[in-house]
Amino acid sequence: MSFFTGSSSSRPRRQRSEPTYETPAYDQQPQVRQYAQHQQSKFGPHFQKGPAQEEIYDRRADSENIPAGHPDLRDRAHSFHQPRQPHKYSDPFKKIPQEWSRQMSAERSNYHALCDRKKDKDSEAIRLASDLELGRKHKPRPEQGTIIKAGISGCEAWAVHSNRAAQARDGFAHKYPQSYEDLDATATHQNEITKSRERANGFRQKATTLAGKHTRWAEKMGGQ
Repeated sequence: MSFFTGSSSSRPRRQRSEPTYETPAYDQQPQVRQYAQHQQSKFGPHFQKGPAQEEIYDRRADSENIPAGHPDLRDRAHSFHQPRQPHKYSDPFKKIPQEWSRQMSAERSNYHALCDRKKDKDSEAIRLASDLELGRKHKPRPEQGTIIKAGISGCEAWAVHSNRAAQARDGFAHKYPQSYEDLDATATHQNEITKSRERANGFRQKATTLAGKHTRWAEKMGGQ
């Protein structure tokens, strides 16, 4: 009879990758290890492993099957946890890279698809709920509650969508800070981010207004 100690698994253990920064003392910022670069990277300061991640994207674009959990995906996370740093633009400003990679084009298409969402059933539900009259001269009807709730749900959906659009745009600018032709184009991109955030805030306020309308409708229905 024999006894075994420890794990009996025959699977090879993956060695831990070297951390990108040392664990800081309490209330201290982490010290990020700097990597030598011959020329300025297209990636922002928080994406040191961006090229490794982009290699996987290119292989997938060439029809190679690399599913989640694939061994080649290990140690390719391209950002690290650290307080956000401002990007140091080149002087004079230059576009980096001059020709976008397939990954960059795909990410741009993604945020444009979010930002270019057209009016849909949620937009119509918001319009119907907003146009609903609940004054003294208008008798409340049971179906009005459903209309108002649909309008509230539509506002919530549009607020989430607008936030996603802002996050996608902002993430692209953070990842590829010099991807546009000049600083004016970069400023225009930032203005679009602000518009998406303001749009989300507008839909949240509209949802609050419709919630108040639903409360008034319920009170009128209860008083009949």
